[in-house]
Amino acid sequence: MRDPGVAAVAPVGYRPVGDIYGAFLGLRKMGEADIGDFPKISTAAIRFHPLFRPWCVPNERSRPMPNKPVVLVNVLKVESKRQEALIALLKQNIDTVVRTLDGWKTSRLIAAADGATVVIYSEWETPAAFEAMRNDARMQACFAKILELANVDSIVGGIVLSESP
Repeated sequence: MRDPGVAAVAPVGYRPVGDIYGAFLGLRKMGEADIGDFPKISTAAIRFHPLFRPWCVPNERSRPMPNKPVVLVNVLKVESKRQEALIALLKQNIDTVVRTLDGWKTSRLIAAADGATVVIYSEWETPAAFEAMRNDARMQACFAKILELANVDSIVGGIVLSESP
């Protein structure tokens, strides 16, 4: 099958049928019914490139995180009878440590109805503020206590859509 990016070229003794793009449609042997004058087609292949070549488009995943707000979502799995203790520990940590850190914007605690899951949603002003929080000794000490109560899955990203009524 012919590469659609390469223009068809009439072989010696043949000419395109129709206009310049007739080479894609078919060829007529010289001497057959005269259809009219046709533009001459070079024997060199012509490659047509799309305007926005995929190899010119930057890969967003390979770029460092820009100075946009960072969202941290932690999903904590806990035994049902320990959910209240975990929530109390998280509230205390937000009140005594997180509020004092530069770059902190907001935090939300979500207790699942099943009693076995707690979700922490936090926003940080910049990636640097987020990294400073992760490296803070007080946060690391609290995180060790959290791991005694629950298993943690974390997601770090940015807001791509935010709607309100």
